Amino acid sequence: MSATSVPVIDAATVARLLDYPGLVTALRRAFVAPPIVPLRHSIAFPQTPTSHAGTLLVMPAVQPGSLMAVKLVSIHPSHAGREGGALRSTYLALDAASGDIRGLIDGHALTVRRTAATSVLAAMELARPSPDVLLIVGSGEIAHALADAYLELMKPRLIRIWSRRDEQARRFAAELAARGVATEPVTDLRKAVPTADIITTATLSEAPLIFGADVREGSHVDLVGGFRPEMRESNDDLIARARVIVDVETTLKEAGDIASPLAAGRVAAASIATLADVLERRRPGRITSADVTVFKSAGHALEDMAAAELVFARHADLCRHSP
Repeated sequence: MSATSVPVIDAATVARLLDYPGLVTALRRAFVAPPIVPLRHSIAFPQTPTSHAGTLLVMPAVQPGSLMAVKLVSIHPSHAGREGGALRSTYLALDAASGDIRGLIDGHALTVRRTAATSVLAAMELARPSPDVLLIVGSGEIAHALADAYLELMKPRLIRIWSRRDEQARRFAAELAARGVATEPVTDLRKAVPTADIITTATLSEAPLIFGADVREGSHVDLVGGFRPEMRESNDDLIARARVIVDVETTLKEAGDIASPLAAGRVAAASIATLADVLERRRPGRITSADVTVFKSAGHALEDMAAAELVFARHADLCRHSP
């Protein structure tokens, strides 16, 4: 394949091709029958006189008979306020049979949509049906995608939004309200938490935001933001009282929300199930309506692979049917 014929699939096309119902179905299959996924490499680099500190993530995966791929992700927390947020990403895919380049995908758009879809897949298994109130903690691009995915697939009656910057929460709420969604910004997060059936967090926080004592019985907590051991969106008390499910086993070590209470002896690793365990009915998720459930995801290359395969399949159909 010549360099000039390599497809470059931009963010707008990714958003058009990856509808949430179809993506959730693809992710369900991928968690049950995952590709080959080596350990993710996380490379933190310090601030210099000419640049801010950040992290480079290298996320490879191979699906025999389909794709070989790697996603490169840069995270610059100091740029969280810019358009598109703190993350930038590129997804490079090769044909697993030949090694030929299949294409480049806007990795950020891929990440945003597969992250939201994974959260909702877990919530469909773990949360009580017909949630009344969804509380979104954060106001970045992933928080917006979470709102869209939850609205489409779980249809909460009301969305409440909290952000460190009140004006961003108000702006986010106004955007949803303009679409006819019942929504309201909140300024006191701890007072808002007990009102919610589902709480989803999408921040880069290094200090707990959701406290176990505040979460009411029966609620589901979806912890999305933390992907390093020093990052926390919940406190140990929440993890200790909840039925905890992680996306994959490596999250037990990678994510501070789980690694910290494990190290403190507040929870045992054997008590924590993976999403695949729940999907395959090897272990239960929610048992009673009073259970507090927690889903902790740190992001995984199997999710990217599932989304990328769907993008390439639908992009090929699009090209075949274009005049």
